[in-house]
Amino acid sequence: MVGLCNGVLSGKFSGAVLHCRQPRPPGAPPKARRRRDVSGIAATGRVRPRWQVMQASKIHLSDGMEDPDPHTPWESLVLAYAAMVPILAGAMACLLLHGNEAALAVHLTVTWSGAVLCFLSGVRRGLSFRQPGGPLLSQLAAMLWLFVLGVASLLSPLRVFSLVLQILGYATMAFYDPMAAREGEAPRYFQRLRPMQMVIPITSLALILFSLTFSGIDVP
Repeated sequence: MVGLCNGVLSGKFSGAVLHCRQPRPPGAPPKARRRRDVSGIAATGRVRPRWQVMQASKIHLSDGMEDPDPHTPWESLVLAYAAMVPILAGAMACLLLHGNEAALAVHLTVTWSGAVLCFLSGVRRGLSFRQPGGPLLSQLAAMLWLFVLGVASLLSPLRVFSLVLQILGYATMAFYDPMAAREGEAPRYFQRLRPMQMVIPITSLALILFSLTFSGIDVP
């Protein structure tokens, strides 16, 4: 037998193991190479079980869809009130601090509050995408109204005027979102969430406005 032999030393045996390869007869088709799949396991034609890796992006935080649920999902509850905490903290800082520290607290609170208001206008636009038959005029008008109020409050050099615009914007959401939820234009839990959520920025910004007006905080 004529063949090509290679000697390979095995770790378990002291002797040499000979692997011989027979020559291919003339005219015979070339032998197909064994294919390997992406996991490195040789494909033998049989279906082999594979480990399913759970991806973080596929994890559902709530059971079912949020739209028809009248109860606020826990993740929406946490995110909704977490965005309001800096506004409440800023109001407390304006009442407790004095001088430059109070003025800095006003600037930071107004900036954060205006950014949140602009973000909520984007939420209104996002809800219009799911509207059967296309966006409603009221949805687009509410989105533009909130966006204009948020941007104008950030660009205004007068912090009193900025606070008035933001209070107006959050009051609009406290009134409009529950109505939209009843009409099916927003998740049903907005009917309960938004009025309670909007109490925090409206009250906090009103306290800051009171401090600027009657407590003599000098805001450049």
